[in-house]
Formats: sequence, structure tokens, C-alpha cells
Amino acid sequence: MFRIEPPRACRTQKEFVIRCDERGRWVVAEAHGLAGGLFRSRKAAVSFALSEADDDAGRVHVEPAPGGGMLH
Repeated sequence: MFRIEPPRACRTQKEFVIRCDERGRWVVAEAHGLAGGLFRSRKAAVSFALSEADDDAGRVHVEPAPGGGMLH
């Protein structure tokens, strides 16, 4: 019997960076360009990134909002 390997992109562990842009939107970007999006809230952005990272918080990195605070 033979084994079919998934495409390389599917085997890569996704790493996410979340930041707030100049318009107050939360941007999620995956390091390899495999996923991402714009969100109205930090909570929605983090929820999306965690679900895409198989709930591994170590692969989700949130940058501080402009001015040093964390926007909601």
C-alpha cells in the first residue's frame, strides 16, 4: 500500500501575527501567506487565529495597539 502526502503548504504549522492598523481594524497575517483577514475587534481576530492554529496560543502573536494600549 502507498501513502499520499498532503501538499507541503498543508503540512506547515501556521504562525500568526495580529496587529491593529491605522484605521482601528485588527489584521491577522499568517507568516507563510496561507491565511489572514481583517476584523473589527481584537477578540474576533484572536479567535480566528487560534482556530486556524489548532488552538495553539504559542503560534499566535498579538502586537500592542498604537499608543501602547490594547484596543477591543
